[in-house]
Amino acid sequence: MLKIENLYKQFKGSDFNIIDGVSLNINKGEIVGLIGKNGAGKTTLMKMIAKTKRPTSGTITLHNNNIFQNHNVLKNVGIMIDTVHFKHFSARQNLIYYLKVNNKTQFLNNIDNMLELVGLSHTHNKKIKDFSFGMKQRLSLAMCLLDEPELAIMDEPFVGLDPNGVKTLIQSLRTWVSQKGIALLISSHQLNELEEVCDRFAF
Repeated sequence: MLKIENLYKQFKGSDFNIIDGVSLNINKGEIVGLIGKNGAGKTTLMKMIAKTKRPTSGTITLHNNNIFQNHNVLKNVGIMIDTVHFKHFSARQNLIYYLKVNNKTQFLNNIDNMLELVGLSHTHNKKIKDFSFGMKQRLSLAMCLLDEPELAIMDEPFVGLDPNGVKTLIQSLRTWVSQKGIALLISSHQLNELEEVCDRFAF
């Protein structure tokens, strides 16, 4: 499904590669953990997959289509990287807006199930500005999975969560992958979190 080949990234003014010859394949229905210490380049790699940064060299293809040479290749990819929420909206309103602005209103019927899946069904009309950090993380997960992507990319989804919050997210991810057969790439610097949910790891 997703194929990364010999990827390099060097930022302007730097004399070293933050991404240095990375190659990785991700197949349908598997959960891959991307592991590295802080500053190792996990987020940079994910941002290149999401097309918000360009590689210095190398290729990223999805279904054999080069993502930087073709349009709309990522239309079925969920992205949980620096998710933006509207703080005066409720969780439900954020999800409705996300679907409408992306012309994906056919997934509106997923909202109740998704709020239940991530443990936010009890929030009702509570505004995001009054959410805890963990609740915002759960909403970001809901936005990432709401439109049933074939591939989801999640940057540090467990950061800042208490053990119960981590457990909830892991259960949600396992359930969704089992139901939908999608592929997930999840980054973390905590191996103990990823080993609960991932099929294999990339270091």
